[in-house]
Amino acid sequence: VAMRLKFFVYILYSLIAVIFYSFVAHWISADGGFLKDMGAHDFAGGASVHVLGGTNALVATLFLGPRLGRFDGTKPITDFFPSSPASQCLGLLCLWW
Repeated sequence: VAMRLKFFVYILYSLIAVIFYSFVAHWISADGGFLKDMGAHDFAGGASVHVLGGTNALVATLFLGPRLGRFDGTKPITDFFPSSPASQCLGLLCLWW
């Protein structure tokens, strides 16, 4: 979503994600939560975090759609430069570590 939506929209989307997360975390972790009562075991909150993270990414991708001109050949490839090779390497190192 980098450089594809306004910062306010990103903050609003993040707040909505936090609200959804609180419900799912309650269902899994709280005494009396219906998923916990069904026998779901969530070690350290990982299931709710990853399921909602993946769902949020899917919803954001569906709302944004493909980059216009990126894959249909209407714009030259030079219009889509990577932001910074140093930032890419730093991000790669963070993922590896």
